[in-house]
Formats: sequence, C-alpha cells, structure tokens
Amino acid sequence: MPVPVANGNEWVPGTIAIKEDGGVAGEQLDRIPRHLFVRRFDLFCFCFAMVTYCFDIISDVITAAFHYYDDRAVACLFILLLSVVPSVVLNAVSFAWICDDNYSKAKAVKSRGNQPNGEDERESYFNHALLCIFQIGPLWWYYKALVHGIHFRMESDPIKRRKHFCRMIEAERDATLLRFFEGFLESAPQLIIQGNILSEYLWWHFNEANSIFELPRWVYVQLISMALSLLSVCWSISIQHRSLRMVRPDKVNMHPHESVLQLIWRFSTVASRFIVIVLSVSSYEFKVVPPLVLHFLVSMAHIKALQALNIPSRGLEEGLTLINAAIHTFTPFNMADGPTRWRYAAAYTVEAIEAILFFTFWMRDNSIQFPYKKEAAVLSGVLFVIGTYLSMIHI
Repeated sequence: MPVPVANGNEWVPGTIAIKEDGGVAGEQLDRIPRHLFVRRFDLFCFCFAMVTYCFDIISDVITAAFHYYDDRAVACLFILLLSVVPSVVLNAVSFAWICDDNYSKAKAVKSRGNQPNGEDERESYFNHALLCIFQIGPLWWYYKALVHGIHFRMESDPIKRRKHFCRMIEAERDATLLRFFEGFLESAPQLIIQGNILSEYLWWHFNEANSIFELPRWVYVQLISMALSLLSVCWSISIQHRSLRMVRPDKVNMHPHESVLQLIWRFSTVASRFIVIVLSVSSYEFKVVPPLVLHFLVSMAHIKALQALNIPSRGLEEGLTLINAAIHTFTPFNMADGPTRWRYAAAYTVEAIEAILFFTFWMRDNSIQFPYKKEAAVLSGVLFVIGTYLSMIHI
C-alpha cells in the first residue's frame, strides 16, 4: 500500500516513502499535512467502526434466524445471502491486501541482502487466513490503525511519530475502502430487502389488527438490524470525508462535533431516501424499475457535468462514473475535487422532486391501502429537510 515520505521536518507532497523495518517503500501517497496529530476522537472512531461492523453482521444473522424459526424460509434466505456473499468478497479482498503487504515487506528485506524468516512468514499468512475465514479480516485494518494511532500519541520521537502516522492512515484508508464496499454491497441491499419484508408485514398487520402494538419479536429485532444497516451505510460515507481531511494539507481535520453533524446529515437523508424506495418497491414491485433506471441516467449526466474526474484513463473514469451513479440511487456522493455545494444541491433537488412525485401519486392511489400514508410522507420529508439543512451548513 502507498506510503508518504518524510524529509527533514516536513512532508514532501507526492514523493516517496519512509523507512519501515530498515527498508524503504518507494510508493506514492496523497500529500500529508506538515503538522501531524491524532485526537482521542480519532481512536474512538476506529473502535466505533469495529463495533458497528460486528453488530451489523450479527444482527442480520439473528434476524435471519428469527425468520427461519417462524417458517419464513424465503426471507431468511435473502437476508443470509446478502450477509454471507458480500462478507466473503470483502474478506477475500482483505486477505489479498494482507498478502500484498507481506510480499512488499519480504521484498524490502531481500533488497537489503537479508533473508526473510520463512517460518514467521508462513505463520503470518496462516493467522491472517484464519481471520478472513472467520469473516473478520476487515477488522484487521482498523486494529492496525488503532495500534499505530495509540503509538503515535505515546511516542515522543518525531521520526517514529511520522512512521506511526503513515502506518495509521495507510491502514485506515484500506479499512475505510472496505467499509465503503460493505456499506453498498451488504448494508444498502439489506435495508431494501428487510424494509420490504417489514413493510409488507406491517401493511397486513395494521389492516388486520388496526394497531401498532402486539407485534411479534422478530419485528423489533429486524428494526434494530435495519437501524444498524442504515448506520453502517452512513458511517461508510462519513469516514471517507474524515480520511481525506486527515491526510490532505489543504484540508482541516474534522472536529468531533463536525463528524457527528455529518453523520446526522447522512443518516437523515439516507433514511428519507430509503423510505421512498422501500414504499415504492412494496407498493408497485417491478414497476419501480423504469424510474430507478431514469434516476441512474440523470445521476450519470449530473456526475459528468459537475464531477468530472479528469484522470488519464478514460476507461477508469467511465467505470468510476458508473459506480458513482449506482451509489446515487441511495445517496449523493462526491468523488471529484473542488466545491461541492452545488453538486449536492443538484443531487438533492433530484431526490426531492422524485419524493414529491412519488408521495403525490402514492397517496392518491386508492388501490394502495397502506395505513399511515400521511405519517410516512411527513417522516420522510422531515428527515430530508433536516439532512439537507445540515449538509448545506457542513459543506
């Protein structure tokens, strides 16, 4: 993985590496701030990320178990598939990155004329393989970031502090990318599937019992699971901003209250968007596909117009544009440098128009006998207003 360079008392933008175990890693990294610091809140964020990652997966498995024991095999199967398949993919990627790191270290040792310890190397591969087999490989990167962050705060020697800072942001970047993948490969689809299952059951329950009480236990378990999935999606986006601000000299590291406000912003807007998507899917099923395709095309046009990446590889730029347009199905996400206010304003305007059109048509459709229509529309609208207001303050 890329590593920045220390030169005297300053970090040199865009050049190469620092010493690790006596070797030199000659790779580039984004520019690093001249003044390095790690807050206690940064360490707390690493711990919080590990805890929420575990709870998100565990809650999905428990929810699937409740569905299985209540003879809802199809619901159990869908929830398990969306938990297991992304987890296997993420752990495979994590193990590949670990192998790449180990290979780079062994290569550095050989370049100095030393012979790497084969037994230690095999033990390292075995231990990391076990982590990935037990589906906790991504936590390794958070653990590395946490350890180097603690060492940075405890160390007094400037050279060693820089080394630990580099290792911390390197591990955090990998952890952040894995968490981002997890958010949109696992948590976002889980929200739609579990939300659809829950809305259909509540639809039937409210029409039969006309009460929000006397719900079975699995409903409360699934609500907790959905809340954790929603938190995971929002956290995966928020920490992208934190990671960039921590390593960019032209940015200021986010203060704790800014991180909290950004998380509330994302939580509110994403929750509002998922209410619209889940209600539209549960009400109209496959008829929602054309509007979603139209949203994807509009998002692509918006990204090309306002978020041009201007990178040498045309294929890579087109690929990233497609990925970002898919992410825009759930929430706006900015990948390009430069002012972001108008980019988010344009994306949220599209979401607002879609929500207004949906709720107007949905509430007038007498064939949809969903109870609490007004309450659902008001909740979605209030969340959206809160989130977009905070986004305009934060950006």
